[in-house]
Order: sequence, then C-alpha cells, then structure tokens
Amino acid sequence: MYQLEEPAETATPADIVPQYIGKAEAYGKKRELSANFTEIAYERDGTRSFARWGDGNYWHISELSQALAGDDERKQHWVEALFEPDSRTLSQQTYLWVHA
Repeated sequence: MYQLEEPAETATPADIVPQYIGKAEAYGKKRELSANFTEIAYERDGTRSFARWGDGNYWHISELSQALAGDDERKQHWVEALFEPDSRTLSQQTYLWVHA
C-alpha cells in the first residue's frame, strides 16, 4: 500500500511513499497451505481473505475499518497515516499493489 508525492501522471519511483509492505507465503511455519491461499486454492473465485486483504476478522481491510470506527486499535497507525483527522476521508490518493 502506498501513496505518491507527485501526481500519478508525472510520478517516478522516487515519489512512492510506502505505507505498508508485506508478503503472504504459500506455506507457513507448519508447512501447510496458508489460510491466505486455501480459499482460492479450492474455490477459484474466492477472494474474501486473499493475502490478508480480505474483510473478515484478522484481515487488513476489516482491521482498518474497525480502527476507523474506533472499535479496534490494531490498524490505528494506518488510520492516522491515511485519513484526515476525525474523518473517513483519505488524506490523499492511496494505492494497493499486489504481485503474485
């Protein structure tokens, strides 16, 4: 997840401001297919929890929504970095780049 210091039309790689860098491994510590991938492995159009960006509990979108509503502190630092104070308005355009 990132923001840009310049408009997208003129931005260069140097203008990227990372807000979150993460990775999802196919096989976790137990050497079993990660929960991040089991849904799409068995149901090709399943996207509820893909790579931690789903909207269920313990997934980034849900945690961010709950923090924005004041119900959860896990992603409060994202709320402060991404949104206008006491608002549900992004402070600037925010992008999510996912690479398989």
